[in-house]
Amino acid sequence: MITKAQPEKTVGTIPAAILEGILKGAVGHEIEEVKISAKTSPTHKDETRAFDAFYALDAEGMLILSGGKVAPSTPAPKEGKDERSDEERRTGACDHYNYGRLLQVRALERSRLETSIEGPEKTIIRLVKLGVEGGLYDNVTEGLETVIANMKKRGTIPADYEYKGAPITTN
Repeated sequence: MITKAQPEKTVGTIPAAILEGILKGAVGHEIEEVKISAKTSPTHKDETRAFDAFYALDAEGMLILSGGKVAPSTPAPKEGKDERSDEERRTGACDHYNYGRLLQVRALERSRLETSIEGPEKTIIRLVKLGVEGGLYDNVTEGLETVIANMKKRGTIPADYEYKGAPITTN
């Protein structure tokens, strides 16, 4: 990530306000890539495209990347014609923050729901197996300790929980 310096490598022209934010250290810059697989591509070939990605590094960066608007967009009417102005429709820093925050909250609540449905032992076994088989953990013991600690930290199991399930084996 390039900060506090003029990016030497870019894909396109960086708008002046964003470049100023990079130079101040309020905005980060990286070159990212989007990919389309051959399966979904109209050319039936894997395709990629690079683009300049900008990241807010502080509140000033959020304001810069939101075009100077903090307030969220005005909600569309539930019924009838949408007659909001372009400015009322435009997203602000609050919209972006709220979207990211909601994703985090939903993920946590989904995890809590899964645990309440299948029970903590089954959830732990599933997560440990996935982690060991996927290379995230070196062994079952490490996986078990990590999964339980993370579940306690997230509040999906009580802080005093002790695993009493069956021994965990992986392929």
